[in-house]
Amino acid sequence: MSAINHVLLLLRKDLTVEIRRGQEILAIFIFPLAIITSLSFTVSTMQLADFPVYHLVWPLMLFEAIFLTTTIFTREVEKGTINGIKLLPCSPTVICIAKSLYTFIFTLLTSIEALILLTFFSRLKPPPTSAYYVVALVAVSIALISTFSSALTMHSEGKFIVIPFIVTFLSIPSLSLGALGLQKSILNMTVDDELKILSALILVVALVDGLLMSVEVEEE
Repeated sequence: MSAINHVLLLLRKDLTVEIRRGQEILAIFIFPLAIITSLSFTVSTMQLADFPVYHLVWPLMLFEAIFLTTTIFTREVEKGTINGIKLLPCSPTVICIAKSLYTFIFTLLTSIEALILLTFFSRLKPPPTSAYYVVALVAVSIALISTFSSALTMHSEGKFIVIPFIVTFLSIPSLSLGALGLQKSILNMTVDDELKILSALILVVALVDGLLMSVEVEEE
């Protein structure tokens, strides 16, 4: 079986499990709606033309990342299926990619949902296409950080306390670049530099993820 097939198999398994836990899927997509609708009245009555409404997407993305981090590998450890995953005839990189794709899908979908809701409820002009590129790249980086954090803490007894601090600390560079890129995009400025730096950051985090997964597998 090829690496791509293993990635798709693991991704399908994770998505199937998540869909069966309907309450968690509902919580993931309801949270941005609840936050944005509760703030929409305040935001829409503000007279500040440059109020960074769209930047609300970043704390929402961070929350979703922290929530998903607690499920990526923790669920496998709790169910006793983590050893089966480590014994799969595929490289640790494949496992890392599959888990990161799982996180990326939900992170990106909820971020796009947040941008659409902010546009609708705050009566703002839709963000330009480049804004979605920035959000997508940040979502990739955050997904990789979530995978790394989950793998790092999956055997820790205090993981539910440690995870928010790790994810938040490691996400600061990505979120800062994303906020800068989004602001420049809204102002119709070029975001090439931010996209390049985010791409380089993604490569670094992906490399660290692969190394960590290799260590975890070798420990078995």
